[in-house]
Amino acid sequence: MRIKNDYGYSAEQYKYQTGNSVCHILLGAGLQPHHIFDDQEKKYTAEVDAQIGEVYYEGKGTQQVKFAPDFKLPSIADFAKIELVNPRAYVRGRRIYVKADGIKAV
Repeated sequence: MRIKNDYGYSAEQYKYQTGNSVCHILLGAGLQPHHIFDDQEKKYTAEVDAQIGEVYYEGKGTQQVKFAPDFKLPSIADFAKIELVNPRAYVRGRRIYVKADGIKAV
């Protein structure tokens, strides 16, 4: 992925980072819950604030994508070509963060 620092998640940043690269879903163990970190207790809570999935962009590599905490994967095959619904990206330093509202098969 290319790095272009920006502030906040945006569709424009996502398009800049991925270009016209074809995207594939990597199911593996499926979506992984992302738990909230309690700064005072210095540990993760049982509360889930997102579901994390992994996708592969042809010619660019893999990227984790964050979905809503109640998001469920549609019936889709591993490594199927997909399109992310309403994808947005955010760059902080040299790290790229992506989130989307859903997935649809292409």
